[in-house]
Amino acid sequence: MEGKVEKLHREILDYYGLLEHESICEIRHFGTGEEIYSQGVEYKHLMIVVSGKAKVCVSAPNGKDLILAHYLSRGLIGHAELMTGTKYATASVMTLSPFECILIPFHKDFFFDRLTDVAATVGISYRHLMRLLKN
Repeated sequence: MEGKVEKLHREILDYYGLLEHESICEIRHFGTGEEIYSQGVEYKHLMIVVSGKAKVCVSAPNGKDLILAHYLSRGLIGHAELMTGTKYATASVMTLSPFECILIPFHKDFFFDRLTDVAATVGISYRHLMRLLKN
């Protein structure tokens, strides 16, 4: 289910420095037990968790799920894939309670322009920062 951007969402976008991109964001609501992403599916959005609980897990060879992380009302989903250039989900994300998030479409140029700003702020070259992120 989709919703509209409200004051809380704007505050969260501002916290991450993404407020000027509010117009391309979507608000999504998921029920308990819904799968947000499946392992192997292409990532198309960076997700900012607004509320709710979710687990990140991978399928083990024996068929059981191995839980890698829990999101409890805050956090980013898809940031590791964005930074490493991975196009497909390496894990599944499943809700454990009603869940709300902000979806921001992957616009690689936008996010990597931000990395250039970060590199300048911390006083290292963009090329060195990218080398560190790839390792």
